[in-house]
Amino acid sequence: LIAKEVGETPAGYLTISDTSMATPHVAGAAAILKQEHPDWGYAELKGALTGSTKGGKYTPFQQGSGRIQVDKAIKQTVIADPVSVSFGTQLWPHTDDKPVTKQVTYRNLGTKDVTLKLSSTATNPKGQAAPAGFFKLGATTVTVPANGGKASVDLTVNTKLGGTLDGAYSAYVTATGGGQTVRTAAAVQREVESYDVTLNVLDRDGKPTKNYGADLTGISGLANGKWFTPYEEDGSVTVRAPKGAYILNSAYFVDPEDGTKGADWMVQPKLNVTKNTTITLDARKAKPVDITVPDTAVKSEFASPGFQVNTANGGYGYGWFLDSYAGFRTAHFGPQVTDGSLIEQFDGHWSKGATEQYDTVAGGKVRQFATGYTKHS
Repeated sequence: LIAKEVGETPAGYLTISDTSMATPHVAGAAAILKQEHPDWGYAELKGALTGSTKGGKYTPFQQGSGRIQVDKAIKQTVIADPVSVSFGTQLWPHTDDKPVTKQVTYRNLGTKDVTLKLSSTATNPKGQAAPAGFFKLGATTVTVPANGGKASVDLTVNTKLGGTLDGAYSAYVTATGGGQTVRTAAAVQREVESYDVTLNVLDRDGKPTKNYGADLTGISGLANGKWFTPYEEDGSVTVRAPKGAYILNSAYFVDPEDGTKGADWMVQPKLNVTKNTTITLDARKAKPVDITVPDTAVKSEFASPGFQVNTANGGYGYGWFLDSYAGFRTAHFGPQVTDGSLIEQFDGHWSKGATEQYDTVAGGKVRQFATGYTKHS
């Protein structure tokens, strides 16, 4: 197998990317290492593969520690353990951010002590060099004792130095010595402007419930493309959401194991998050949905309510498939949507005997419905 940078593929070879191609290559590399070092476990195999990688123009979020080099990994005796350092997320705003220190730890699998020289490079969310001191090493050299010995060096991140640029910052710590190199990736999220969104879900008796599902989909601003599925069994949950507009879609089930006992679809089609926000999704506010046809002898085949919110980036649609509308209720939370971007539809299908079928669709904008039915023989 020959690995080549994009644009350097020789005749007779094909460049294919993504994890479906990366996975078998890494698995094969690990198998080669295991043959060479049968006493190594997963930690040693992973440490040797990631530590001996070749750097490129990408960040740790795009390439991990780099591109694997099996010929280097076979000779690797010093690994980082763990292989990467995560500083998590520093919450917005960043005027009071404090430096956070963690350790990069090296383990020597060989029979000789190894002295490593350390350096680091850091990148901001735009792929440019991070401000000086954003990531800082506590030492420039470290000696790792032989025969499984360990040694650590401090790595400190100071997100306050990011100025007004929020997002993902990353770094590579490179340790060189004893004829080998150990690369370690480090990362921190400098949170964009974000706020707490708290959901309190109440059942049909007004009590907190665990029988619900919810999702929060970002449709504009910093929220665009963000998606959350908040859930806590006590019925109260808080998520950290970037500033922007969302669709809040939720459902309460009287009995999650038996949908025929009733379900309430509770939606806030436009939720603007510009501050810490609390929303109470109260199933007592839901109203029954029903569609009938003139012939009372018909049998419901299925029902399909749905809605769509149109935005500059396209439409976001949601829907249900039900046996019937029996026990199904809906509730609109938040302000009414009057700009024409909200479209709702309630679809019903019935049959009578083996030859007759009735279909109705009730739909429109902001609950202004046009109804009707057709009869097919």
